[in-house]
Amino acid sequence: MRRVLVTGVTGFVGANLAKALYERGYEVFGLARSIKEHSSYRLLNVDINMMFGDVRDRSLIYNIIIRNDIDVIYHLAAVAIVKQAHKDPWFTVETNIMGTLSVLEACRELGCSVIYMSTDKVYGEGLRKLETDPYNPVDIYGATKASADLIARIYAKTYDVNVVVARSCNVYGPGDTNPRIIPNTIRKCLKGEKPFIYKNYKGAREYIYIDDLVNALIFLGQRINNLMVRREVFNIGTGEVKTQEEVVLEITKHFKTEPVYIEPPPDLKIEINEQSLDYSKIYALGWRPEVKFSEGIKRTIEWWRAVVRSGRLRI
Repeated sequence: MRRVLVTGVTGFVGANLAKALYERGYEVFGLARSIKEHSSYRLLNVDINMMFGDVRDRSLIYNIIIRNDIDVIYHLAAVAIVKQAHKDPWFTVETNIMGTLSVLEACRELGCSVIYMSTDKVYGEGLRKLETDPYNPVDIYGATKASADLIARIYAKTYDVNVVVARSCNVYGPGDTNPRIIPNTIRKCLKGEKPFIYKNYKGAREYIYIDDLVNALIFLGQRINNLMVRREVFNIGTGEVKTQEEVVLEITKHFKTEPVYIEPPPDLKIEINEQSLDYSKIYALGWRPEVKFSEGIKRTIEWWRAVVRSGRLRI
């Protein structure tokens, strides 16, 4: 049985990943600064071996690996919301870059493998981006993730650390309460308010349901010593590219409401217009997404309704 560490375990992806790993028989350890009352970790009823501390503390990571005989680290800890990163660039740089360096250094010394959770934002603008395409981020979040992504790849090349880089498209699903388009729109609908669509904004994103992303990460983790996976970079996508309008309209199908069209805010200028990934590399290994966008939205809304009815989450 593999013993794994998930950093950023109280976040949306981290909590879902830790829960899935535990259910598949892994010995799972999680690292976080704290657990907030309405975190994804609590809302998803995750129950693993929890440890608290700052991912930037290399000695902490070192001790966790040694004491718990960790085989693989899923490194997800990061400032992961674009607008939050924009407001606090210093903390974003410290967490996303130095936190990753801390993990990589500990693994360099101890021989532990790492799956680094990167993002499509490292590519910047454009459709069907390949793993070999250059970095071209457009905001501080993308810049810090691109920097950490590159450092991870250098550790693999220079120090022979077994680092697999996973670049995912936009993820959604149960447990995500962050200020993003899908949770925000569902909240408004549940409160009986009309969600909004920005006028004349055709920005499009590729979307993946959380279960599919988690399955892809575990798929790579299971093959981390395979020569086809070891020290490689993988895009994780679905081909389902949706505009803001298409996302909102898909959600409102499940409510007795219609959206209103409003002028876009000034901070929309930091957003990428169009973005998607070429995911043929991981497809060639046999991984496939299973949940279509329409079904994923349905499941996500059902989760929101259930958790609100239970009183565990206020909207």
